[in-house]
Amino acid sequence: MAWALSGQGFENEFITRLVMWVGAPCLIVGTLGKVDVSLQLLGDIALAVILLLLLTAALAIMLCRMQGLPWRNYLPSLVFPNTGNMGLPLALFALASRAWRWH
Repeated sequence: MAWALSGQGFENEFITRLVMWVGAPCLIVGTLGKVDVSLQLLGDIALAVILLLLLTAALAIMLCRMQGLPWRNYLPSLVFPNTGNMGLPLALFALASRAWRWH
C-alpha cells in the first residue's frame, strides 16, 4: 500500500528479478535452515534422485529412438523439465503448517 501511495511505477521486470534473485533463494535458505536432516537421510535422498534421473534418461533415450527422434536434442527437456517452482507452494504448505498456528 505504501508503494501505491508513493506514486512510484510498478515495473514487472524489476519485481520479477527481485523475486527470482532475492525472494526465492531466501525462501529456500530459510526453509533449509530450519529443517533438521541427518546425513544418512540426505545421502539416501541424493541416491534416489540420481537413480531417478538415470532411469528417466534411459527411458527418454529409448522413447526417442523408438520415435526416430534425435535424443540429444530432446533429452535435456525430458529429463530436466522446468518444474522447480511447482513444489515450493506445496513444501511451504506442508512444512509451514506446523510452524504457523492459527488461533
